[in-house]
Amino acid sequence: MNFKFFDLNHPLYQFMLKLVWVFVFNAIFLFTCIPIITIGPSAVGCASVFLKVTENRSGNWFKEYGMTVMKRLGVSLVYGILALLVVMVVMADFSYFSRETGIIKIIGIAVAVVIAAIAAVFFLGVFYITAKFKYGIIDTGRATVYFLSKNMKMAIAAALMFYGSTIGMGLLMILIPYLTWTVVIFMGFGFFCAAYAYNAIFRRYFDEDEEELDFTEEEINSFYVLCERLEKYGNAN
Repeated sequence: MNFKFFDLNHPLYQFMLKLVWVFVFNAIFLFTCIPIITIGPSAVGCASVFLKVTENRSGNWFKEYGMTVMKRLGVSLVYGILALLVVMVVMADFSYFSRETGIIKIIGIAVAVVIAAIAAVFFLGVFYITAKFKYGIIDTGRATVYFLSKNMKMAIAAALMFYGSTIGMGLLMILIPYLTWTVVIFMGFGFFCAAYAYNAIFRRYFDEDEEELDFTEEEINSFYVLCERLEKYGNAN
């Protein structure tokens, strides 16, 4: 079999190109998150880019990132701030109950862990839903809850890949300090892996080989159309 190793369509070249985008946009994500309040818009921008990269689309990803951040700025800011508030509550919970003893300590820490786990899955879903659909603030929350309830296993898998990469990055930085630069790979790789999972879910509802696939942008971005698709095709778990 004659493989053209240096062909631009070669699978290895395509894979390496995706890794380059992982590196580049994770660096952009980290830079744009320096003012902590912009974590939400930055995450949505990265989610939008990696959703398209994992679909093997071509395009100007810098323009895609910038346009997504600007178009979804209001919604992503609100949910980004909410995510930060939840993190603060969970950390305060851990800090308070870690000083307690007995059953109170166990219950308090258990509650914090449950809140953290639910929030981790929910807010990751919010970022990808926001990147995919043009909903308002309330409909984004409603769509995310409904979407996750229908696809919980896939959503948990996406969260495990994303946060697993992030935690792995943190552990590596603690154990081997001179590898701190790997921060620009691991978190971006988490966005990349989560995008694969969410694309698999989105394709189930919007890429079916049928006549009614030909949606307008307004229909795709309608919360009620999403609900109808979820009901029609059932769970993706």
